[in-house]
Amino acid sequence: MQFSHVNQLLSRRDGTEHTLALIGGTSQANSHLLIWMSRPQVLDHASAVEHLRSYLTAKKHQMHVARAAGFLLDASSGQLTDFLFDNRPVEPDPELDQLAEEMGLQAVTGLSRTLPPPQTRRTSR
Repeated sequence: MQFSHVNQLLSRRDGTEHTLALIGGTSQANSHLLIWMSRPQVLDHASAVEHLRSYLTAKKHQMHVARAAGFLLDASSGQLTDFLFDNRPVEPDPELDQLAEEMGLQAVTGLSRTLPPPQTRRTSR
């Protein structure tokens, strides 16, 4: 997996965790969030799991998705060490709003579009 390799290198180089979050689904009811996080050697395993849990919970709440899964990868080996899953209903929660803000989580509206806009269909006459 390309993400794993890139994040392994980044985590080994700077000693911090790196994450990638992807959102999918066609409606709120079947929406999902997938998060990969690399754990550098300087961060102990329990702290990395707790950080992933906090990130997953805050991002799921922020994006209002039905389900979220988190994958913790060891930066040295690239091996999956932990898997977290959250399918609790999304409800208003000022504490989670505050956590997302404190973590500096970027909202979808703040993300730039990475795909080109759809092309208009040409019809021949």
